[in-house]
Amino acid sequence: MQSWLKVIGTSTQRFHDNWSKEAPHLLTKASFPERGYMKYKPTVAPGDLLVYHAIGKGASRVVAIAEVVGAVRYQASVDPGFPWVCDVTIRVKRDRVEEGVPLEALNTGRRDLRQ
Repeated sequence: MQSWLKVIGTSTQRFHDNWSKEAPHLLTKASFPERGYMKYKPTVAPGDLLVYHAIGKGASRVVAIAEVVGAVRYQASVDPGFPWVCDVTIRVKRDRVEEGVPLEALNTGRRDLRQ
């Protein structure tokens, strides 16, 4: 099992308020882009954890932890621009981005997650 930081939202598509209502598919599926370094199938696997880091209008915070429960597959219809998809189960979540945990709170002496 591995843990991954999974950014949800983009600098041009920020969440306004309740991320799970704005993008309900993220409660059951994680999606990954097909551009740049992600041209190939992502390496997340069942049992891995995804730490959802939401990009919001006023803040960006960790809002959920999801467990990968299905293999990655190509399914372009789920999330435009993010055709690689896997099924997930949300283990913990905060509905509103501003109620999430600041990313810096997860830093360790060995790793700065903003880097």
